[in-house]
Amino acid sequence: MDIEKERGAFEEWYKNVIGRSLVYKTYDKSYLNSKTQEAWEAWQAAKAQAIPEGFVLVKMDDLELL
Repeated sequence: MDIEKERGAFEEWYKNVIGRSLVYKTYDKSYLNSKTQEAWEAWQAAKAQAIPEGFVLVKMDDLELL
């Protein structure tokens, strides 16, 4: 999982769903708002369960079926 790519996706989702235009980070890349930090940690946990390391998702139409 590319963490910076995931962080960007999370921040975009957060802006759209929560309605805040900016999400601030501190020097250690945690979020200043504890609710935002909790949401980020939940996002990471869900992502880790959804696609285990070493696996990829492939669109069904792109598979060649025998």
